[in-house]
Amino acid sequence: MKPLYLELSGWGPYASVNKVDFTKFQTGELFLITGPTGAGKTTIFDGITYALYGEVSGKVRSKNSLRSDFALPETETYVILEFSHNKEFFRIERHPKYFRPKKRGEGFTVKREEAVLIMEDRTVVSGIANVNQKVCEILSVDYDQFKQLSMLAQGEFMDLLTTKSNQRADIFRSIFHTQIYQKVQVLAGEKAKNLKNKITALEYKMEEAADWLNHEEELAWILEQKNISEIMKSLEIEKKDISRQIQKIEQKLEKAERDIKDAEMFCNDIRGRIVRVQKMEQELEQLSLKEQHAGEEIQRMQQKKTQLENEFDKIQNMRERRLFLEDARQKAMEGRKLAKEKTQAEKQLQKQKQRCAAAKYQQWERYAKRQKEAEHQLNDAKKQLEKWKSNYQEADQQLILEKEKLIRMQSEFFAANVGVLAARLDEGMPCPVCGSFSHPKKAKIIKEAPRQQDVDQQQDVVAETEKIFQTYYQKTMEFQEKTSASEKLLEERTKEMFPEPEQGKNWGGKEKLDIEEEEEKYLEIQGKYALLCGRFDGLSKEVKAFIEREDEMQAEYEKLSCWIEQYEKETQELNCQLEQKMIVFTQTKALIEEKKIQDHLEKEQLPSESVISERENQKTELLREQKQLKYKKEQLIILNGHLQMTMKSLEEKSKKKEGLEQEYGIIGDVDQLLNGNNHLKLTLEQYVLISYFQDILRAANLRLRKMTNGRYEMFRQEYVSDGRKKDHLEIEVLDYYTGKKRSIRTLSGGESFKAALCLSLGLSDVIQSYAGGVRIDILFVDEGFGALDEESLNQAVDTLIQLAGEHRMIGIISHVEELKERIENQIVITKMKEGSHIQI
Repeated sequence: MKPLYLELSGWGPYASVNKVDFTKFQTGELFLITGPTGAGKTTIFDGITYALYGEVSGKVRSKNSLRSDFALPETETYVILEFSHNKEFFRIERHPKYFRPKKRGEGFTVKREEAVLIMEDRTVVSGIANVNQKVCEILSVDYDQFKQLSMLAQGEFMDLLTTKSNQRADIFRSIFHTQIYQKVQVLAGEKAKNLKNKITALEYKMEEAADWLNHEEELAWILEQKNISEIMKSLEIEKKDISRQIQKIEQKLEKAERDIKDAEMFCNDIRGRIVRVQKMEQELEQLSLKEQHAGEEIQRMQQKKTQLENEFDKIQNMRERRLFLEDARQKAMEGRKLAKEKTQAEKQLQKQKQRCAAAKYQQWERYAKRQKEAEHQLNDAKKQLEKWKSNYQEADQQLILEKEKLIRMQSEFFAANVGVLAARLDEGMPCPVCGSFSHPKKAKIIKEAPRQQDVDQQQDVVAETEKIFQTYYQKTMEFQEKTSASEKLLEERTKEMFPEPEQGKNWGGKEKLDIEEEEEKYLEIQGKYALLCGRFDGLSKEVKAFIEREDEMQAEYEKLSCWIEQYEKETQELNCQLEQKMIVFTQTKALIEEKKIQDHLEKEQLPSESVISERENQKTELLREQKQLKYKKEQLIILNGHLQMTMKSLEEKSKKKEGLEQEYGIIGDVDQLLNGNNHLKLTLEQYVLISYFQDILRAANLRLRKMTNGRYEMFRQEYVSDGRKKDHLEIEVLDYYTGKKRSIRTLSGGESFKAALCLSLGLSDVIQSYAGGVRIDILFVDEGFGALDEESLNQAVDTLIQLAGEHRMIGIISHVEELKERIENQIVITKMKEGSHIQI
């Protein structure tokens, strides 16, 4: 990343727009940012970091207080940075959050923070989060890494040199993100502790699993064994013994079960017989009652049947009367139907008469419309005939004139040609017209005679005029024929017309009617109506009387039908019930006889009461013995189950403990190794930090030897002054003048600056190498050169020039006068009452 152009407006000490063109500085050279204290030298680097990441570099600066106190109200606060990276151009503009006067009214309003990034291909990325993410993707470093790679801040690289070992470890931890190794150490310790706790917990659980044996007198001896293996063997022996006892009890239970089953079968059989006898006696009693009730019902039904038979003649008369009424009702219905059809036919006849009138009126309307259409057609044809006849006459006159003009032009053209020929004739030459050799009177040349082209054009005009004449003639003849046809059509339409009908105009229907069809329908309905009238008039007086008394006959018919149906229903139901009762009575009587025989046989086969009592007592004793055996078996099964569970639990826990102990053997060793219990007395993170530290020292010594003329070289202190302090990142310096190593803190102020500068540059090199080859082609060194003598200052400048090489730009932020004389490229900051100003 190389800055090309920086623009600051209303920013920090800069009241107005200030611009820095970095393209004026050659790559590989130093440039000096100089000015009085507080003028805003470091603010230039702040502008670059804020443009890229929205952050500023100082410890006390805040990005919410970037607006210049010197800026006018209308001056905007922003920063614009143009830079190149990997041969691509980028432009970024940011506006910080600040308060500005309202454009309307009084008071202030908040200007929100904004960011816009323009890519090489003109793609625009907007929004603070989006721009921050895109810049990190482009440069492959975040804000902290960029600051570490591009800025050696005032006083901070001296802190790196002289700080204590544990503080230096904190610095390296934040730079190289070694917290992960510290987490690995913690995880290893926690893993080892968890495994140890699990092993201890398993041992407690194994003791608890076997503790119940103390409560069993017969098994307490097992716990006297020395180890788990012997306990497991003793439990296996006890388990087999219990299994044999259970087997013997099961054999006794099988025999008791058979004896109980035999006793139960005998007792159940006797009880079944007693129940069957009792049940048969109850059934006999119920059947006797049923037989008695059936006899009483039969007697009552026979009396009812006699009453119905006495009413048979009366019902027969009712049936005959109903037949007569049914016939009369049928004749009345037919007569009423005929009357209804006659009324409907009369209505249809009136309606059809109206339709005939409407059809007649519609026919008159159609004829009238056709007559008007014929008149319009005739008028249109006459108008067109007059039009085309007039055009034809005009075209005829025009054709005559154009033909006369053509004849005249042809005569003049031929005469002119003769004059030309005559002018060429001499005496004695034959005339091409008459062949004479004598030419007493030659034809003269006619002036202004038409040319052949004029004659041809006039011929075309005559042909076009004749074409138009023929067109007008054809149109005239066409409309002459149309006029004659229209006159004939109008004559036919006038003949078919008849006077407007008086009826049918206001007929409400929209249907189109045909007069012939409607009149035919009218005649058809009229004949039907006449036929119905004749049939109705021919009805007898009796039928007409039936029609008048139809409702009365209907009521009587329904009443008779109700009585007859009720009589028939009662007779049928009574006969059916009487038949069923007779069947039930007969079956019940036969069943009673059969049940009496069965009851007598069952009573004869029943044993005595003493036999039954003896078998019941035998069954009770067998059940008591069975219960005792089952209880003993259950206790043995429970004990056996406890033994199996204990053996299984001890076996599983023993295997699990063995596995945990094997795993702990590995994890425990790793924990001891990672957390400092090793021959180096180093944790994993300390080992990694020492590796980074030695790389930094190697890179720093490359410059320190040159800057001190080969006198000094920095080393990591190998021995530990106090094991509790963990000072594994202490620096000592080898003085080649004395050949001895001593603490870095014994160096003078100028020597310390050189060492600190080299250490910071070495740190920058290592960070850049571990960042995957990221190129940051700008480096700012902030102050610290005031303590150097002239030789040391020259050595520091030469080192920075060598560091710049061919690709890097290095800016020194300082107000040291010797640097102004030594470095030609300068950015001068002028500090004034109205704010600072940048000059290049």
